[in-house]
Amino acid sequence: MPSIALGALLVWRVEVAAILFVALYAGIVTARLAWHGRTFTRVGSGGIEIPDIGPARSVTDSIDRLAALLADFEARLQALEDARHRLLNSEKRDLA
Repeated sequence: MPSIALGALLVWRVEVAAILFVALYAGIVTARLAWHGRTFTRVGSGGIEIPDIGPARSVTDSIDRLAALLADFEARLQALEDARHRLLNSEKRDLA
């Protein structure tokens, strides 16, 4: 009899626990995506589409990559400063 099951305390507790679990899981997924700077790409009647996060990089890999980019930037900046220095310290006849 459905009326007996609907009035049962155990059924109500299972329903509440299931709703809390789904809400908590959705919150954790949303927080993890936000931590990686992403969000849901589509939410609608077809469901929720979540972007691929990909493999996590280690901190040392990120630091090494940033150090390489900084070294490249410094080399390019130095080349521009050398060209500017030559241009400002030269005579007109040297540039022709």
